Amino acid sequence: MLPLSGMGFVPKKSACVDSIWGGLLDLLYPPRCQCCQEFSADLICVECAQGFQSVEPPFCEQCGVPFDPAAIVVGVCGECREGRCALGRMRSTFYFRESVRTAIHAFKYRGCRRLFRPLGEMMGGRFPELFGNLQVQCILPVPLHPRRERERGFNQAVLLASVIGETCAIPVMSDVLHRSKFTQPQVGLTKAQRAENMRGAFTVTRGEAVREKRVLLVDDVLTTGSTIAACARILTKAGAAAVYGYTLARDK
Repeated sequence: MLPLSGMGFVPKKSACVDSIWGGLLDLLYPPRCQCCQEFSADLICVECAQGFQSVEPPFCEQCGVPFDPAAIVVGVCGECREGRCALGRMRSTFYFRESVRTAIHAFKYRGCRRLFRPLGEMMGGRFPELFGNLQVQCILPVPLHPRRERERGFNQAVLLASVIGETCAIPVMSDVLHRSKFTQPQVGLTKAQRAENMRGAFTVTRGEAVREKRVLLVDDVLTTGSTIAACARILTKAGAAAVYGYTLARDK
């Protein structure tokens, strides 16, 4: 392959300066894997990526809750048979354990925003396997309250959704759902408390954007599912034809 200069491309001075500056930073602060902190050209080294535990069948066909691997009868779990799942399908790429937990914490809380790219690519790569021929028409990231987003500096769900959208050629809409209620952190709350915490937390700002469409909600971690379920219920009321959920990891 010809170098860019041989194709008539002359790098801008600013690009050259950025490249030199980036090289100097790499010499002063050699890049490390954000999971194991060993020197690595990748944000997640091969060894750590191989340690990510994928969520594999058997699991509930609707909500994705894992079944006992020794189970003879699979299909839909008891809660879904009773109609207690607000989603048409819920899936997660990995279990929220070990290296995956470390990567997500680095992404959300330790300022390694660039991790959205490899993590989002992992989600996008497994999307066809996990959702088959459901023909999702748009992707909606689960919103953060504006105050929380200002504190963090970004919404992790928006960044992950952007990569999934690129990978799977599905439009992403970040202005349809709004988090109108500032809720206390969900960590440490029971399932019932989480559901109550989410009551009235979301509003749909553009109902026409999702009316009669198959919508995919994207978030980083599924714990009890109360947050994504609250979003699904309000989207269904707004006229969405079907609402599915997809998270990077699940904590159960």
